[in-house]
Amino acid sequence: MPNFQNPTGALMPADQKKALVDLLTQHRVPLIEDDVYGELYFGVRRPAPAKSFDRQGWVMHCSSFSKNLAPGYRIGWAAAGRFAPQVERLKLTSTLSVAVPSQVAVLHFLMLRARIQQKRPRNRRAPFTPWPAASSRALPVVDDVPTSTQLARHASVSLFF
Repeated sequence: MPNFQNPTGALMPADQKKALVDLLTQHRVPLIEDDVYGELYFGVRRPAPAKSFDRQGWVMHCSSFSKNLAPGYRIGWAAAGRFAPQVERLKLTSTLSVAVPSQVAVLHFLMLRARIQQKRPRNRRAPFTPWPAASSRALPVVDDVPTSTQLARHASVSLFF
């Protein structure tokens, strides 16, 4: 787990990730990269996963929405490189069907997030301000909601805590 190892939160420097991927590729050893906490980075730019240094498909990058969006959804993904056919076959033999409504909900979230990221300047990021866990105030997220979403009739989108 090169990014945000649990429980310490350790982060492997990019040059060490590249060296690790180069070494494993040289010896033809696959790396399963678990990147479930990558989305939780509070800096301006998320640290690159080890998969970003993989040129021959030896890194299987896995992640999930279970840690950062909706724990009950149990939706994840794998960029399995050269191992994609085997991973797909194993997935099919272990689970014939997945919950379609939760997949559709995540799809809508991803589409909205992509639209927001397109409109927001790349170098601007809202500062993180912690608040009490028991707070019930609204935190404004965006003021320009795409007209193609079901939220378009609202003037803004807010997350309530």
